[in-house]
Amino acid sequence: MRACGPLTDSSASITLPAPFCSPDGLVHIAIADGEAIDTPILKIGNTMTHVQFDRGPSELMNQWYVLAPTHHAAMSVGLNHSLFEKVGKLLSIDFQVVSTR
Repeated sequence: MRACGPLTDSSASITLPAPFCSPDGLVHIAIADGEAIDTPILKIGNTMTHVQFDRGPSELMNQWYVLAPTHHAAMSVGLNHSLFEKVGKLLSIDFQVVSTR
């Protein structure tokens, strides 16, 4: 299992979970499923994985950031939002799905 760095497959399903705290101190998880896509490295040198979601970037980001997560998130290879949802339920953590595949 790859721990970090860009995906090398031409495409792969991914899940993006982002835990965060709300102003009232409660822990939440924002989640989005997408597809890692094979694209050239950006001219700015960013070698991160490019991901396509079920809607355009502006709509997705507007829905993502209304939840106010930090800009830190993980990338899980595979469509794993149901796994993160189960963990959230076991830990009594609020779970917000922003995008599914």
